[in-house]
Amino acid sequence: MGHGTPLTAADSLFAYELARSGAFGQEANARLALLDRYEQIDEHTTRAVLKPDFTDPAYITTFWTPLPRHLLAEVDAAELFESDFARAPVGYGRYQVEEREAGSIRLARSPYATALPTSVETIIFVFRDDTEMLRGAVAGGSVDVALIEQPTPELFNATQGDTSLALSAMPNPIWEHLDFNLDVPLLQDIRVRRAIAHGTDRQGMIATLLGNTGNPLDSWIVPGQWAAAPADQLTRYPYDPETAKRLLDEAGIVDTNADGLRETSGTTATLRLYTTDGSALRLAAAERFRADMAAIGLGIDIVPLPSDQLYGSDGPLYRRQFELALLPGSLPDSTRLGALELRWCAERRQRLDGQ
Repeated sequence: MGHGTPLTAADSLFAYELARSGAFGQEANARLALLDRYEQIDEHTTRAVLKPDFTDPAYITTFWTPLPRHLLAEVDAAELFESDFARAPVGYGRYQVEEREAGSIRLARSPYATALPTSVETIIFVFRDDTEMLRGAVAGGSVDVALIEQPTPELFNATQGDTSLALSAMPNPIWEHLDFNLDVPLLQDIRVRRAIAHGTDRQGMIATLLGNTGNPLDSWIVPGQWAAAPADQLTRYPYDPETAKRLLDEAGIVDTNADGLRETSGTTATLRLYTTDGSALRLAAAERFRADMAAIGLGIDIVPLPSDQLYGSDGPLYRRQFELALLPGSLPDSTRLGALELRWCAERRQRLDGQ
């Protein structure tokens, strides 16, 4: 793990045991609340056993990042964050902490990572919460690469046409999906569900919100995985608002008073869409979806909720008191649509250095 000591599953179990002492804060306690137990299977394997009544989608976070038992076993858990280890932690990658200051960390190549060779001797991480400041630092040459985990549409637009920067997007294992509650009579008609699918301009969302840095998914199993079906074996729903309108007409959902919204059983055909309120990107996608549905005559009421309310045992998802839900999903491999990580590189600086 560090100082030449091998990393094993026992170090992950040790991190879990430390967290159970109550010293790791609210986030760790929330993860612990999902677990019945966490155990070591063999030298390289751990197992998380969830409580039978868990409802939190954060179950995928219940793996515990290993901590060095051989260095911390005698350290009081209450004093861990003030210990020498907290200031200069030991890891198991290519680099180790060499220096830590307010707002930055300097890493040096680890002499123990002989199986992971690298030619880069040092890496300096600088932490800033202002994306414009980061972009300016890259353009000015004081930073080589800037990474932003959840870019906003405004950020994509601001970067377009900036020839001093090379912008790349890396897939993230989170994808966005729209869920239907089939207890809702309106959504029990497959023509309505197909109309919503054909009426949603997913590629347009990607162009507007993600700068054309992704592709819509046709299955929750992404292309390239062994279980992925060939494209010609999947039912696909290309953007086709005219087909969407025809399907709604066939379902008897029509606009009888020429107000732009269709009616069903004498009432306006409006659906309530629940989503989380913590993601600017997801809320922007919800607004785009509302505009797409308005174009085919369906009304959408967007209801953003904090995650704990949306996913909680008293929330609309658990109690099936929703009609539509726009939610993040997680896949075991990279995806083509969803939250992205953005990376800026100082292309101008690289050109100058090469002259």
